[in-house]
Amino acid sequence: FTVDPVESTVIGQAEVNYRPNPFTQLKIGYVRTFAPVPQLTWYEDNRFYAGGSVLLSGRLLLDFEGAFDLVGYSTTQLDTVTSLELGLRARITEWFDAGAAYRLEQRGSTITPGYLRHVVGGFVTLRY
Repeated sequence: FTVDPVESTVIGQAEVNYRPNPFTQLKIGYVRTFAPVPQLTWYEDNRFYAGGSVLLSGRLLLDFEGAFDLVGYSTTQLDTVTSLELGLRARITEWFDAGAAYRLEQRGSTITPGYLRHVVGGFVTLRY
């Protein structure tokens, strides 16, 4: 008798936020996800992260986050992902933000070669 992990696993997120002053927000958390993968049957991702944002001036915010992921597959493969992200965000209105971010990510694996990745991107956020 075997148990199908897709039907018997727990997924979710826990996060704690703290505001040491009106201009700073800090967070720490954990996320567990589980999903099917065509070649490997399934994967699970246990992610630990910490980050926050600081109001630099008026409507300009500095966002930062660091994370460590343990990614397991239905095979014996186990990956680790360490990432750091730094971004600037402009609060244009109460419901619209725009910004840019830089992300450094290093991935290691017990089976496949690891890599180091640099990602630069822009984004917009609409709140409704």
